[in-house]
Amino acid sequence: VNSAGWVPAEAHAILTPASSWCLLTAVAAAMGEFADVAVSGGHALVAAGDAGLRVYDARPGGTLAPVGSLAGTTDGVAVRGTVAVLTELFGMRTVDVSAPAQPVLLGSLELQVWLDALTMAAGHAYLRVGSQDVVCVDLGTPAAPSVVASFDGPHLSESLAAAGDLLVGTWPSAGVLVLRNLLVTAAPRPATAPPSLACRPNPANPRTVVAFAVPTAGRVRLEIHDLRGRHVRTLVAGDLPAGDHRRTWDGRDRSGRMAPSGVYLVRLTTPAGTARGRVTLAR
Repeated sequence: VNSAGWVPAEAHAILTPASSWCLLTAVAAAMGEFADVAVSGGHALVAAGDAGLRVYDARPGGTLAPVGSLAGTTDGVAVRGTVAVLTELFGMRTVDVSAPAQPVLLGSLELQVWLDALTMAAGHAYLRVGSQDVVCVDLGTPAAPSVVASFDGPHLSESLAAAGDLLVGTWPSAGVLVLRNLLVTAAPRPATAPPSLACRPNPANPRTVVAFAVPTAGRVRLEIHDLRGRHVRTLVAGDLPAGDHRRTWDGRDRSGRMAPSGVYLVRLTTPAGTARGRVTLAR
């Protein structure tokens, strides 16, 4: 950036390989005016110091024209989804950027020490405060952000980055530290229905269709046993996709002989569990 605040056209020469990059456009600014930037919905949200938050159209083919702003000193900006966090020397603000050209102030949080590095992930904002602490701010209610945890680093954190429940910080005296935020809860896994089976007709004379449901894909066994537990016939032994399936039992054992009349046990074994049923063979 030269003294006039312009990115020179030859700047692309420092990017290698040159064919991977191209300079689309640039915007003029006074030296030191732009402190931080984030992108939301094809718009660049720029922390412009005392000039507040400035929003530029950064969509392909655009000209980085200014399209919106929000007053108030803004030294840092980060965005996730439709919520942005803006920082200044001793506080932060939350802003609705669902319409990036019309940012709307939601809430604020004052801290008694100066703020610097900023990042966001999984409904939390992380800020470097003072000389070495990092605080975690809950954004579950964006209009009322609140500090819910802090970490006293070994020395000044130069930068922060976060993804999911992980926070990465660089400290000159300790290198790179990776922290896990135990306040971030994993999304509950949807309940898996148990496997099921049914035989129709029942009684069978001698043929019956075993209809069964496999909740999750994987190795499946469908077997026929007599009441003493002796193996009579295997109808399925292999991988099946999740879903509904059917197999026919013709009343014969594994040697091809007709099984005697009586009650038989049907057992379905899947990665999600086991289902059992009975079928009466009557001839």
